[in-house]
Amino acid sequence: MNYGQLTALLPTALARPTTHDPAEKNLRRAARSLRVLRAYAIECCGGRDDDEEYDTSVGDLLADLMHLCDLLGLDFDSACAMAAVHHEAEVNGEL
Repeated sequence: MNYGQLTALLPTALARPTTHDPAEKNLRRAARSLRVLRAYAIECCGGRDDDEEYDTSVGDLLADLMHLCDLLGLDFDSACAMAAVHHEAEVNGEL
């Protein structure tokens, strides 16, 4: 799925009632993340609506989150490791 396809699904994905279907839950997770990424891209990059811009924005957002973790005294690498564990469990329908 590309950015345009997910953007088209965004309103309905977030409006759907909560479900136990792992694919639906992961679609909602992706839609929430896209909403955040879009706001970030508009703030720092002018917010072009295309896959290339969002590919760049993901990296920029991660770098900015690293800076935030530095300021807050949080361990970014540990957060990424925990995110990977959560992602795997969510993809496998365990969460």
